[in-house]
Amino acid sequence: MGSFLHQLPPAATAAFLAVAGGPVDDAGLSRHAGLKVCQDWQTVILEPAKGSYVLRLARDCPFDEISPAYLVLFVRRLCELCPGIDIAHRIQCGHPIVASVPLALSELATQQEWQSAIATSMIMLEGALSRQGEAAERLHDDRPRFDFSEPWPAVEVSVEQLRALAVFAEAFEVRLSDPTIDSLERIPLVQEFGQRLEEHLTASGLLHRDRDWTAVLLRPELGMGYMDNIHFRQMDASQIIAILNAVIQGGRYSETLPRRAFGGPTVLALLARAKELAR
Repeated sequence: MGSFLHQLPPAATAAFLAVAGGPVDDAGLSRHAGLKVCQDWQTVILEPAKGSYVLRLARDCPFDEISPAYLVLFVRRLCELCPGIDIAHRIQCGHPIVASVPLALSELATQQEWQSAIATSMIMLEGALSRQGEAAERLHDDRPRFDFSEPWPAVEVSVEQLRALAVFAEAFEVRLSDPTIDSLERIPLVQEFGQRLEEHLTASGLLHRDRDWTAVLLRPELGMGYMDNIHFRQMDASQIIAILNAVIQGGRYSETLPRRAFGGPTVLALLARAKELAR
């Protein structure tokens, strides 16, 4: 890997490699123009983030197999155990469970300052990811409390809001359903669609960030978050909006869930149902 590809200051690069181990040519380029070093059991990443820098530590999930819904709840439980540390299931980070902390250093910091900050932060990240087993136990203990004989969470949805959602859906249906677009070309379209939908729901007052929607993903009607072959024709407007809120909120904890929902037929089917209800 050529060192010119990443966007880290020289002092940060030298300090990072001193802590993570290995020469720069053995490191890989991270998702956001930083460096990552695979240590077999974990991956260490340093990269730019919103005008600053972030250190990430990635390790395997303790489950051999877990549904998208339970993965979201597992990561959420882990976040609750580790306040102040961002933890999420991320793609292309070497290992899937990624803990991150910002580094309050400028690009003018010395190598010694970088090395001290990275070493101190690594202790915090290792401590956070060591609690995965505890989070898994909490998730197991939580399972009996999900009683789906209870009604769905209620959301007030006006006809005007449904009509605006239907117009939004029409703008993207053709683009995302185009058979001439291959899988690689579809990825940025899906990401753009997800961002635009989130912005639309926020502007229209249908995205309720102050409520906890994650339990909705465990509803049996959604196949434990897999959302494959789901029949949305029986769902009302409140349920449609509850699912969209749950998918977007779940993306905070796992990138897999919204990619699965937006990249497949799920979200377009939900919006098609909203269009039917708006008539």
